[in-house]
Amino acid sequence: MFATNNRVKRRPSPYEMEITDGPHTKVVRRIFTNSRERWRQQNVNGAFAELRKLIPTHPPDKKLSKNEILRLAMKYINFLAKLLNDQEEEGTQRAKDPVLWQLPGWGSQPGQLHRGARTQAHSPQPPSCHAARH
Repeated sequence: MFATNNRVKRRPSPYEMEITDGPHTKVVRRIFTNSRERWRQQNVNGAFAELRKLIPTHPPDKKLSKNEILRLAMKYINFLAKLLNDQEEEGTQRAKDPVLWQLPGWGSQPGQLHRGARTQAHSPQPPSCHAARH
């Protein structure tokens, strides 16, 4: 019988050029595919480098893997969200009972001082650069 080719021919992407049907077509397609993948990988690496600049660590130039960058970014975002939430709650408490905020020694809860300030030991701390390693 007849030997048929069951492969569906796909349309070339805008990055590909069809020169001729033959062995050179595959080489040209592979060159463009490699180039596109290299561009994509450079974009991903650039995004990680930008994200890395935003994460506080000690020392600041500590080398981190992509996994560590993502984990620390999540922890830092959660820390900032908690800090913001705590500040909003403090503002709400001040609005509800402004007289208490003016009394010396207000804040009977541990870690609270005059006018609701928190001690260093009880304030939320940013995640350390060692927290990502398990």
